[in-house]
Amino acid sequence: MGLGCTKERLNKEAQLGQCHVQVMKHFKYTMFCLLAYMCFGDKFDEKVIGDIEDMERNIILSLSRFNLLGAFPKLTKMLMPKRWEELHELINNQERVFVPLIRARKEKQRRSDDVVAYVDTLLNLSVPSEEGGVRKLSEKEIATLCTEFFNAAADTTSTTMEWIMANLVKYPKIQEKLYSEIQGVVSSRDGGDEGDDIKDEELHKMKYLKAVVLEGLRRHPPAHVGIPHAVKDDVLLEGHLVPRDAIIIFTIAEMGWDPTVWEDPMEFKPERFLVSEMGGLDITGTREIKMMPFGAGRRICPGLSFGMQLLEYLVVNLVKDFKWTARMGDDVDLSEKIELTSIMKHPLQKRGCRSRLNQKPASITERGRKLQKKARGNRRERKEETYGNIGKAGEALGELGVTKMMEERMGEERKMTWVRNREGKSGRIREKDRAKGCRYRPQPPEQSCQLYKA
Repeated sequence: MGLGCTKERLNKEAQLGQCHVQVMKHFKYTMFCLLAYMCFGDKFDEKVIGDIEDMERNIILSLSRFNLLGAFPKLTKMLMPKRWEELHELINNQERVFVPLIRARKEKQRRSDDVVAYVDTLLNLSVPSEEGGVRKLSEKEIATLCTEFFNAAADTTSTTMEWIMANLVKYPKIQEKLYSEIQGVVSSRDGGDEGDDIKDEELHKMKYLKAVVLEGLRRHPPAHVGIPHAVKDDVLLEGHLVPRDAIIIFTIAEMGWDPTVWEDPMEFKPERFLVSEMGGLDITGTREIKMMPFGAGRRICPGLSFGMQLLEYLVVNLVKDFKWTARMGDDVDLSEKIELTSIMKHPLQKRGCRSRLNQKPASITERGRKLQKKARGNRRERKEETYGNIGKAGEALGELGVTKMMEERMGEERKMTWVRNREGKSGRIREKDRAKGCRYRPQPPEQSCQLYKA
């Protein structure tokens, strides 16, 4: 669904050499594609998905500004007319985006009795009416419920995805250990294609994958505090009286960072969930509460099972098909910033996300590393290194003049090697092509460069 489109985007950017692209936009796009399919039972183009994402984002960012309007509606209509106008504009935009999709689904439902989408259940639902009978939900009510459906999963899941992938970039040994587990599952397939995505039924074989996801939720829960709860009766808790009607807010992040429960709580160590006493860790709060990223008790998040399976599915397939690496000399900053969810202060960028499919031979990769390392030297050393690496290609092309230039393309600095042969033709040889044998690429004459005799 959305995963296929996301992998296609990452592949395209990897081929173009784009490095400074925030991967969060890809994760959010994946989530909105998936949720739209679950909600409306249909696939949509990028424009529709973009409209839904923009509308949901505007609602989330504006909700806190409208709390007062509901508490004192008559007074605020006189004192805050512009804020009421903003609220009505948000509601109208919500209906503009969702109502056409609801009507399209309603038309499909008339031709089939199958219930395959969330909207199908809402269209079939009957609720008590004010007159004493029952009625169907209106299109506006369904649109509001669809908004809640998207808000419940889009931000939290995509934020958790970013945190997990950021830690896999920061700690490559963990990523490689996970990749080894993936390879073990893929190689054991009976007649299946090793290039296929990891299926849901294969996830239960991957203990380390589950440990990585749990550690991501423990170390970086998307919400630092839970939703406020009220106490129905006086409760004596470890000698402390919690009075009736008291508002209780659970500090979810602090539970996962408690040094009396977790060894080295601020370290990212998936192995902690592989030991025997943690193998059956209960995150529902039924037996114990060591961490509660989904809440606990009767008000636990209803999407717990779906969220866990989705996180495992997305992480495993992104690691299976791509090697996520930090750019040379760069590091991943895991500082947090609290918004609606706990996000990365410095968003994860696609520094090095290359496809694992059709990987280059190790010798070529090693040569690329050497070139990157030696390119840090002075200009003269870089020229000499370039001449030495061209080797046989220089004989094939004749006398070559070579210099290194920096060209900004697709938003990044890209190192190129420019050449010119004695007939006056211009061309360029990229580092990866030089490693393969220095394939000649024509270049428009207006691209000038300084020449040095080879």
